[in-house]
Amino acid sequence: MVSSRVFPPPAIPWRHRLIGRYYRAAEHPGRLRIIDWLKRLLMIQKVRMEVISGVVMNLDDQDYVQREILFQGGYERVTLRLFHRLLKQAGGFLDIGAHHGQYSLRAARELASRGGRVFAFEPTPANCAALLENAACSGLSNIDVCTVALSDEHGIMRLVAAHGNTGGSHLASPKDPCDSGSGIHVAVRPFADVVGLIPPSTFDLVKIDVEGFEARALSSLLAGTATRPRHIIFEYVPDAFDYGLPDGLPSWLQKQGYTIRDVTGAPYILGQTIPEQNLWAELAT
Repeated sequence: MVSSRVFPPPAIPWRHRLIGRYYRAAEHPGRLRIIDWLKRLLMIQKVRMEVISGVVMNLDDQDYVQREILFQGGYERVTLRLFHRLLKQAGGFLDIGAHHGQYSLRAARELASRGGRVFAFEPTPANCAALLENAACSGLSNIDVCTVALSDEHGIMRLVAAHGNTGGSHLASPKDPCDSGSGIHVAVRPFADVVGLIPPSTFDLVKIDVEGFEARALSSLLAGTATRPRHIIFEYVPDAFDYGLPDGLPSWLQKQGYTIRDVTGAPYILGQTIPEQNLWAELAT
């Protein structure tokens, strides 16, 4: 486990503030050319931006998720609205597949005044480094990062670090010849191995996005602790991933005592389009 290092949040340099204004400006002819020209002129690859009050991220517009944050202020904005609503009543946050920290950083800022903590799983070395760097830039000290992949078994698995969309990094079989990207072999652990490291309050709110391994990670999570998460926001793309569950992941979670909705709050209906490919599971009371 690696704990985030904490520094006073530095002021955002004027060069980054200047370019940041263009990302958020209204669309106009030549805007993208101006951004590219300014980045070359000022020798900036990653733009440091305060995405919301108190959350600073270093962002690269060549990466899909980071580009959305630069231009739109956030990725999965409907899901983010639900996330912030649930976070107001949470004492902590568990982020499984934390990427560069969009959710972890927002949670850490919100929870800081209440003494709450964030615990994040992120096995991709580059993503983990970016998350810790963004935590330091934001002056946040209440984030811990676990650099193993969460699943339902012990072992070492190949993780494919995707290019152009680093949020698409995923565990894969070493025999699969179709995967592209750089292969990294990472430790895989069941949740029972790490549950003792995690503050109980983080089970108030869980987000999971692990590119098709959601069922195995959730199975491990629910088997590894007697504390049931109150709210789980999870990616669900049955057309792209085989979750290994005959009736699907939502049905499995319903059998575990959860009510399933989409991120707008509407009841989940099998076969309907899922907004932003995310679902919300709430523990039935």
